[in-house]
Amino acid sequence: MDSVAALEGSEIALLTVDGRLARVDAADAAVRTRPFLVHPAPNWAGTGLTSEILAKSRLIARPGHPGQVAAVTRTGTQRGEILLWDVRTPRRVDTLTGTAVNVPFGVDSLAGALAFDADGSRLAVANTDGQVSVWDVDRGKRHTRSVPRASNDVLIGFGPGDSVVTYLFDKKQVQIYDLTGDGAVGALPVAGGDWISGFVRGHRLTVDTGRLRQTFDLSPGAQFRTLCAAADRDYTEAERKLLPEGTPSQRPCS
Repeated sequence: MDSVAALEGSEIALLTVDGRLARVDAADAAVRTRPFLVHPAPNWAGTGLTSEILAKSRLIARPGHPGQVAAVTRTGTQRGEILLWDVRTPRRVDTLTGTAVNVPFGVDSLAGALAFDADGSRLAVANTDGQVSVWDVDRGKRHTRSVPRASNDVLIGFGPGDSVVTYLFDKKQVQIYDLTGDGAVGALPVAGGDWISGFVRGHRLTVDTGRLRQTFDLSPGAQFRTLCAAADRDYTEAERKLLPEGTPSQRPCS
């Protein structure tokens, strides 16, 4: 078994090392959809010293579309191939093909390569070319802009509006990147060690480092209030020398 995704109720979808997808009811272990190959082309069988041994499959459910999942097999990571399936039928809904997908391999991190937005209309994909691409799933087209990332940065998901949230591993920061504006619009420091998992629900981001779970409010109003609380003091003499002419003399957020 390579990847698991929660569906509706007690049902889960399972993706194996050799690219077989199945649907199981976790409540009674009943197999609702028997295992089938998500792609007819040859898939890695779990043997041999090939590049697939360093890859990992990825499977996530598509919100707002009961029974649908996005799947990337170990072989598919190299082809940049994302397969959309309805596991109840089973029926392949579509195939999105782009740049090779970067799926981290390791048991100490729940890092993801795929993330849907809240209604399942957009899909973010971490690629090996140092970008996070964003797909319009129903149209099968990529967004004209992408999010830059280092090889060890982590895709978390979609933030408020047209933003994508990533974790900058080397800087120990969460970055919020606006796809429609000038790019990065904010960064939040994360305490408690290296990132293990994280998710976005509405305007709230939760990050777990294993030692500490932190929740951030990403709404612009909350961010403004937080910044103002941190800056609730007078300017220092050194700061005043850097202020443009005409800047009010009061505290920054007074």
